[in-house]
Amino acid sequence: MSMGFSSSHLLRRRHGLPVALWLLLPLVVLVIAFGTVYQEHSQVVLRRELIKEGKAIALVVQAVARDYLQDRRPEEFTRLVDEVAGYERLLGLRVDTVELPGGVTAAREVVEHPGAVAIVALTADHKLVLVRQFRTAAGEVVLEIPAGVPGKQEKGEEAARRELAEETGYHAKTVKKVWQGFASPGYSNEVLQFFLAGDLELKQQSPDEDEFVEVELIDLDKCFALIKSGSIKDSKTFIGVMIADLHRQGKL
Repeated sequence: MSMGFSSSHLLRRRHGLPVALWLLLPLVVLVIAFGTVYQEHSQVVLRRELIKEGKAIALVVQAVARDYLQDRRPEEFTRLVDEVAGYERLLGLRVDTVELPGGVTAAREVVEHPGAVAIVALTADHKLVLVRQFRTAAGEVVLEIPAGVPGKQEKGEEAARRELAEETGYHAKTVKKVWQGFASPGYSNEVLQFFLAGDLELKQQSPDEDEFVEVELIDLDKCFALIKSGSIKDSKTFIGVMIADLHRQGKL
């Protein structure tokens, strides 16, 4: 019996495995490695393509939305329903159902206000006529320029003269409207008119029965200091101080 091994035996066994498998093993490893790299590369390419497509879609949506909003003015937003939620002596509250871009509907609460006048009254020595009174909504005493609501059929200038005389006792020979704007358009339709009053003459103060006001004449430069310190917190008074300063500089 021969103790040697034939070549056919070597092809059949090596460490218990057919030699053919050992010969194919590097090729199998190479195929697996190549498949893994290709898969990762495909995923990267796919992600890049998806990102590109996503950016393209986003740009298209932005362009469509921009064009839509440019073509659709605010007054074209359809008010579908007006629901009167309450009405008091001065203010009204309604809830509007409006149609937004894209056909979505939403509720908008609106405080209805008849409008008001604010008076920037300046003395000859550039002192601003202010009133100090307790404001229930603010919960504190507020320093502000005179203001009020016009009566029915009363024009803005007439109301400005009346409110200034009633609250402060000052009568103005010259009254000029200088600006008007929304007081708080986010929830109210109130329009506030600003009037510049000059050539003042002090007479009798005659406030309404429910008004308790103290009149103060404050130098215009000091008014800026009061704004900076937070002593003047009323927004219309801030605007009034700016109007008075523009007038002093001859720019208004």
